[in-house]
Amino acid sequence: MEQNHIGTVGVPAQKSAIPSRSDDFSFIADGRDKWGLAFLITTDSVPGKRAGGSLSWAASTIPTTGWTRPGHHRHDHDAVLPFADRKALALYDSFERGVYQLAAKG
Repeated sequence: MEQNHIGTVGVPAQKSAIPSRSDDFSFIADGRDKWGLAFLITTDSVPGKRAGGSLSWAASTIPTTGWTRPGHHRHDHDAVLPFADRKALALYDSFERGVYQLAAKG
């Protein structure tokens, strides 16, 4: 699950098809990151953040609450929208950098 399963193909930035539900999203090493069976594999080390070979995922497609109406093809769920919100990603970036700073201090 942690190994590259897409060979020489890279994972490019994703353009939103529905801007009200998702912003455009760029990965750590746009066009160079890889997919394992369950995780995005970061190929490049990022100073102050994760090392190459780190694994990540986005949970916006997994609803924390939801329901399905029998006989219907619609699935309703609560979600934080838009996915890849720039403010939320900036907060996440600051959090990740802080974690690595604390870890480096030992």
